[in-house]
Amino acid sequence: MDFFNNLPLVNNLPLELRVAIVRVVSAIAIFIIFWLLRHLVSRILLRPMHNHFAISQNKTDDQIVGAIEHFSNYTVIALALYVGVAILAFSDGLAAFFVTLATTFIVFAIFRLLFDLGALVISDSDRLEKLTKIKLEARVLPFIETVFRILVLTIALLTIAQIWSLNLTGIVAGLGLVGLAVSLAAKEVLDDVVGFMLILANDVFRQDEYIISAKGQGTIEHIGLLSTRIRALDQSLIIVPNQALTSDAVINWSRVEKRWFNFNLNVTYQASIEQVEQVVDRIREMLKGREKVDGDSVVVMFTEYGGSALNILVRCYVNIADWTEAAAERQAVNLEIKRICGELNVNLAYDTRSIFIENIQPEWFAGAHLYQNGNQNGDQNGAANGNSERGQIPAETYPGGAGEDDQTKAKK
Repeated sequence: MDFFNNLPLVNNLPLELRVAIVRVVSAIAIFIIFWLLRHLVSRILLRPMHNHFAISQNKTDDQIVGAIEHFSNYTVIALALYVGVAILAFSDGLAAFFVTLATTFIVFAIFRLLFDLGALVISDSDRLEKLTKIKLEARVLPFIETVFRILVLTIALLTIAQIWSLNLTGIVAGLGLVGLAVSLAAKEVLDDVVGFMLILANDVFRQDEYIISAKGQGTIEHIGLLSTRIRALDQSLIIVPNQALTSDAVINWSRVEKRWFNFNLNVTYQASIEQVEQVVDRIREMLKGREKVDGDSVVVMFTEYGGSALNILVRCYVNIADWTEAAAERQAVNLEIKRICGELNVNLAYDTRSIFIENIQPEWFAGAHLYQNGNQNGDQNGAANGNSERGQIPAETYPGGAGEDDQTKAKK
């Protein structure tokens, strides 16, 4: 104190001012000393932990040590402020200021530790499941981590503001009203954001997967915060809001583990019972003998009499996920079925229909005069045979039907 009083310009100052200057300088000196020693103190306190993690090559251990080191640094600064206030007899107002500042550093250190450790846990899905028993997809973790960081930062700022006795009631109320107005005005946007979270959390689909939805079908090109881009087979780009994809059913064809073959083989009614049995047995044997066909799923049975064919149900699963490979396997199966039917002389049927037309009017046809001449001859022959009906002749015998044309009838 005497040294300080002997300094030029200081000895002429009032005693109260000199005392105040000494206190401030002493406080600054104490703060600087603690600031310079904070790393040393942190290393001394964390040395056992450093030794424990020295043999480990895990980056997580280093991140944990770093988070604790940050906490200890801010805590040392707060202790320096508390010590300075305790040693130096500050006035009530100045002492309260430094105590509040020290408390702020303590609160900041706590939230910084929570900020770092919480983000460290959330950034890894396996670590998060191990600690909290919550299983989340890795793709949604960055979004959740960002939300967590913003939440911790907001709570920290509100806590520090309360420490400094700042009245935030009006600000919080105003932010609440603004948030309500924004939520009502941007309801669809918020729905899309929630849809984005649901898509990632439920793992509905991923990029490069093929889906079918009410809004379109194609390959997923991008999953955005508000919308999802789908590239259709004709190369057109479909942009669908995320909310629409979460509210409707979505078929994800890229997640299939095997493909389903299910169709009816139609053979003609001319096939005998033995031929039908042989076709059924040969096809069943062929399918079970194929490497990529699930033998336990093979079903080949003569199920019903169709309108124009005997229907044989062919059903099986193929252990192929890729559509192109499954289509090639289906082609091979179809060719084998065709070969079996050819070897057994069984004809495949197609839908046919016979139509008979009664009371045909001659003027309906372009060659009506040919019909009239033929009809007169037919009447005479019919009278000779005792048949008095007219006009009941199948349509295929007249022009425009399935039979001969006009020129052939004219020659006759």
